[in-house]
Amino acid sequence: MEAQATNPEGSGGLSLREAATAFDALAREEQEAPTESQDADNGVATPEEPVSDLQPEELTEEVTEDGFAADVEDIQVEGVEEADNQDLYTVRVAGKEVEVPLHELIAGYSRTGDYLQKTQGVAEQRKQIEALHTQLETERNEYTQVLPQIHQVLNGFVDAMRPDPSLMKANPGLYLEQKEAFELHQNKIQAVQAEQARMAQISQAQFDQQQRTRLADEQQRLVQTVPNWADPEVMRREQQELVEYGSSIGYAPEELGNVIDHRAVATLRKAMLYDRARAQGKQRAKAAPPPKTAKPGTAGQTGSTQSKREKQQWDKLRSTGKPADAAPLFEAVFGQ
Repeated sequence: MEAQATNPEGSGGLSLREAATAFDALAREEQEAPTESQDADNGVATPEEPVSDLQPEELTEEVTEDGFAADVEDIQVEGVEEADNQDLYTVRVAGKEVEVPLHELIAGYSRTGDYLQKTQGVAEQRKQIEALHTQLETERNEYTQVLPQIHQVLNGFVDAMRPDPSLMKANPGLYLEQKEAFELHQNKIQAVQAEQARMAQISQAQFDQQQRTRLADEQQRLVQTVPNWADPEVMRREQQELVEYGSSIGYAPEELGNVIDHRAVATLRKAMLYDRARAQGKQRAKAAPPPKTAKPGTAGQTGSTQSKREKQQWDKLRSTGKPADAAPLFEAVFGQ
């Protein structure tokens, strides 16, 4: 501070009087605006504009003057330009050609590869499940076939294992042992019978499920073969007509009820429509009046008679020259 006080005016420093004046001005400005800044190099407080007076645009401009914001914008623009300058590749999507950049092409290929891998994994698991299902089905069929054989063998030992009544007095203990063994044998026979009934229920349930699946599939194919049957009302009406038609040509109701194959139903419908069209054609033929036929020689006679009549009228007109005699000739010419 002493060095600054001894410096002459205009040397770039502050005199003692100037410093006092600056402090006084600073004290007055602090009362009016509390926000100020100091000059770090000179250690002297210098007034600044209040921050509240600065607009957002001015703050942005001051920041950009440092070069930081400008550098960020330059980086963003360069990134956009690099993305725009990437080579485009033509690919076919849903039957249409689309141009995509390289990074999207790579990402799409990665997704496709991942999808294919997962699909192959699911297909492999499905094959394993189907193989296991087939194996279990085979084992169940074998087990179902063995049960009657076991039942037959057990029944063959019933008489041999029946307890001897004479032992009730002679040897009660042995009789009780035979009776217990016989009851155990009977329980085994009953268990085999119960297992046979259970397996029969499983087989029937499986058969019913297969029939329902086949019926739904055949129903879908039938609608594809006969588009008119997409309307439930039309289907119901024509199915009733098919039952009546089938009965008229010799099919029993239970036979018609067991028809599942869509080809058989479509063939029967075509036969019904064909017979119906023939019957309608015969009815129209009977209702139409027969065409009139001319007798032999009458056509020539009619033409000859007309020519004679016209010749006579011309001769009469030439001889008389009256307009009344010309009227029939004009009527014959213009009336044709």
